[in-house]
Amino acid sequence: VVTWFEGSGVQNTRLNGVDQPRVNQVRGAQNTGLSIGARSDGADPANARIMCLVVGDSSLTVDQAGKIEDCFETSLAFTLGTSTIRLPLDYSALYSLTPKMAISTRKLLAAAPSNCIRVRRSSDNSEQNIGYTGNALNTSALATFIGAGSGYITTMFGQVDADATQTIVTRQPSIALGGVINTIGSSPSALFDGTSVLSHGASTAAWNQTTMPFYSMSVVDNDETTDGGIWVYSLGPAGTSGGPSVLVNGTGYQVRGGVTPNKETTPAGDRALPSVLSARRTATDLTLRQNGKQISSVALGTSTIVTNTSGMLVGKFANSGASDGYKGKIAEVIVFKDATVSSTVRKHLEASARNAFGLE
Repeated sequence: VVTWFEGSGVQNTRLNGVDQPRVNQVRGAQNTGLSIGARSDGADPANARIMCLVVGDSSLTVDQAGKIEDCFETSLAFTLGTSTIRLPLDYSALYSLTPKMAISTRKLLAAAPSNCIRVRRSSDNSEQNIGYTGNALNTSALATFIGAGSGYITTMFGQVDADATQTIVTRQPSIALGGVINTIGSSPSALFDGTSVLSHGASTAAWNQTTMPFYSMSVVDNDETTDGGIWVYSLGPAGTSGGPSVLVNGTGYQVRGGVTPNKETTPAGDRALPSVLSARRTATDLTLRQNGKQISSVALGTSTIVTNTSGMLVGKFANSGASDGYKGKIAEVIVFKDATVSSTVRKHLEASARNAFGLE
């Protein structure tokens, strides 16, 4: 069992009967059940929060009015008492952060729509909405619907804003091929074939920024073999001074800043590795992280934000030619605009994604 505590109430916590130090982060590891409760000095535990849990087949008992921000393992045996479980975007909401875009093959917040994706099956082109089992995509319903055939995503339902859609059948990413569901790590994923693309339904004007902060996170597994710039997702317009974009370039990944004059990081990291990629633009710099580790950054200098002429595309560079289509899996894209995402929130979102898709 590994636990990670965060928040002002950490000093009010006992781990298996031992008062924890009055610090902002504590890690504990063991092979037996985990019990969390109030400190022996009687401090009020109401603000104690467990930021992340990574648990094998062990058990967890929470006997205080704390908050479990995320729990990733379905095999975990719970005794929650008066505590609650928060999903990733419920956690970011604690910091008054609401993404502009959030699509995924898992549930990201408790109030997400009941359906996750809409799928067209290859056998007769019928379509069906697929929802969740708990916080995961209902793969049993998906398998029953597509049978031995293939399934293609017509819609990834937006969990906070507009949906990401594709009505042209030849450009729909697959969710399953030949009866086998695509996965990244241990969880389902859309597969893009170089012509597939999903378009986010928010208007062009809705994507325009008034301030510099921008943060995006995606879960990807690249199949691209070319060395040129291939866009995982992008915010228009096209051209070297296009909107914020993440792309495969060379043997690694790169983020383009969406500013003029154009700023982009040097390609870095390992494009062959299933990854949680997070890109963050502040008033001063642009950074890219892969699986929790910063792999590149660039100073912005004196830059201004590019005005959009097209919206957000997943699997392609806005307004670009056919050669820029992405080949690989994309399971999740979350985008915050005009919002400063702190390191605390970023770490939580990234850890949640890595655990949900088995990329630790």
